[in-house]
Amino acid sequence: IVGFTKLSEGREPGEVVALLNDYFGYFALAAESCNGTIDKFIGDAIMIVFGVPAEDEHHALHAMTCGMLIQQLTRRINRIREARRQPTVELRVGISSGSMLAGNLGSSERMQYTVIGDTVNVAARLCGMAKPGGVLLTESMLSAGQPGELRHYVPLGPSQLRGREENVEVRAMDVEAVAHAVNADQLIEQMLSAVTE
Repeated sequence: IVGFTKLSEGREPGEVVALLNDYFGYFALAAESCNGTIDKFIGDAIMIVFGVPAEDEHHALHAMTCGMLIQQLTRRINRIREARRQPTVELRVGISSGSMLAGNLGSSERMQYTVIGDTVNVAARLCGMAKPGGVLLTESMLSAGQPGELRHYVPLGPSQLRGREENVEVRAMDVEAVAHAVNADQLIEQMLSAVTE
């Protein structure tokens, strides 16, 4: 979430939790609809994994679709909240695909199933680099196809990510164009109805 520290300042913790839950409930539904699994909530962030624990040969396509849906859902929720004079948020989304270590990690007292590795770190760095409302992804994500057309993914060239020696080829998704191309409005309406019922 963009500017979460500022958003939280001066608000009661219960109000902040209610705001996060209002959005995260929809994001969980978006993840589920795209065969994603919520790995964890990290404060104001949500980490969603694809292709684990069940293998998914279309994990990259599903991850990109989920990223678009989350941004479109955020825009729709924001319109509803603005009409109620409630605070709204903007998100950054970063997506990467590659090998990861998946398994139960932790101590004998507390184990948690999660994923770690360079792929996870790249996604986190891209998330930090994305514009508010934007989705950044690695060029390699597009090798097996993408929602929308290839022209909806603007090449940003090689980027040096903090903590990595090798550059990463980055693309920026045109979220609105992809949403229009895949006719996402109907699915978004279904998600909004499912959570509010």
